[in-house]
Amino acid sequence: MKLRVTFAVLLAAIHCAVAAPFSTNGNRLTYLDSDDPFYPGRDFPKLITPQWIGEDGVDAVVILSIDDMRETAKYETFLRPILNRLKQIDGRAPVSIMVNTLVAASRESAANFPNQNAALSRDAATQLQSWLKEGVSLEVHTISHPCPLCQKGDFQFASTNYHACVDLLNTIPGNKPVAFRMPCCDSMNSTSPRFFAEIFNRTSPQGNFLGIDSSVMVVLTTNDTSLPRELVLDA
Repeated sequence: MKLRVTFAVLLAAIHCAVAAPFSTNGNRLTYLDSDDPFYPGRDFPKLITPQWIGEDGVDAVVILSIDDMRETAKYETFLRPILNRLKQIDGRAPVSIMVNTLVAASRESAANFPNQNAALSRDAATQLQSWLKEGVSLEVHTISHPCPLCQKGDFQFASTNYHACVDLLNTIPGNKPVAFRMPCCDSMNSTSPRFFAEIFNRTSPQGNFLGIDSSVMVVLTTNDTSLPRELVLDA
């Protein structure tokens, strides 16, 4: 009798697992079983963690980064006052540059992904090494910056575009990219579940991979009463 009851319970458990792949129980960590990046909503619990803003001794947290680099000269001109000021404050310049290509190439010519570092000039190579010594990190932003990445049903293009940039950034001596930011993530919510499931968590042709995603998603709704009305309603 005990064996029959146990077997019946097992069958019931299997049926529930097949019928409901995503748990609906009260465990607050069940969302971690999914690769859906859109799980946060207006009713999602706020993150409460030590050393966040509001804790004793923490006045603010600032992360400095800039996107879309294809050539170094303009970025050096723009960033130099910021880098120098950061070094005065902290002795280093912790700024992340999200890189596309490392040569002055148009988006059309950037279609030949494997050869993107062939024309890297001596000046550009020297600049990259100088930045790395100052504390700058060089991170991944895809080769040709498609918006959205997974467009036109061409999944192979999306995968190649991403992985080619990962491999490119790993060719820079002394650089180890760890982060990715999706092109246009802040303007059109271009981040997708399939990207994380089938591209981000795979290694590149050269065996490289990343460990952090810094993409941003913006969903403003009048149903979120915690948002100031002027952010979601105009005249």
